Amino acid sequence: PPPDKFFNAIFNFNGFNGRQIPLPVMLVTADRSAELKQRCIQNGFMQIYKPLKPLKLKMALKNLSGRLKGKEE
Repeated sequence: PPPDKFFNAIFNFNGFNGRQIPLPVMLVTADRSAELKQRCIQNGFMQIYKPLKPLKLKMALKNLSGRLKGKEE
């Protein structure tokens, strides 16, 4: 089966958009700028902020999995 999650470290967000990856995207970042938030919204990315506690990551991954299941239906 195809993967349902993809983890990657992206340091340069320029030229990258959600249409390049056929999976839901979650950006884990310490950058709280309005510009990055707007780019995430435009590309349909989920955004969560560092520092990241284990329970918050678990809940975010569950939410991300739910987005994938919603696309399949």
